[in-house]
Amino acid sequence: MPQDAPYTRTERYETIVIGGGQAGLAAASELQERDLDYLVLEPGMVIPAAYCDLALRLGVPVRSLRRAGGRFEILAGALRYEATSVIVATGPAQAPLDLRSVEGEPGLYLLGGITPGRDAARIAERIATNTQRRGATW
Repeated sequence: MPQDAPYTRTERYETIVIGGGQAGLAAASELQERDLDYLVLEPGMVIPAAYCDLALRLGVPVRSLRRAGGRFEILAGALRYEATSVIVATGPAQAPLDLRSVEGEPGLYLLGGITPGRDAARIAERIATNTQRRGATW
């Protein structure tokens, strides 16, 4: 599908996690533990079996991330995704995602480094708190 082709289907989630490596899966586990609405987008096709119960979409490379109408818009695979919060956990193995247009936006979280589990828990708690304040968005 060409980069400028129309995306005819949109899926909406409270949180999209971009990247299904160690940090992204830690974030997804924390979000699931808090019963939050989320989806992990991972360009690869393999994840550890222990994480198969998470909301995952494998084989879906993210093409772009931007802010649109108060939400984030993610173009990935053949779909458009919308989310209130986005956790970018792509790590060094994936092609870098251009974040210049969304840098500093509320609801954008960058996750990685030495302690992804502890950081993922803090991010998930912040998202849970913000979701409770706002009420359900979808």
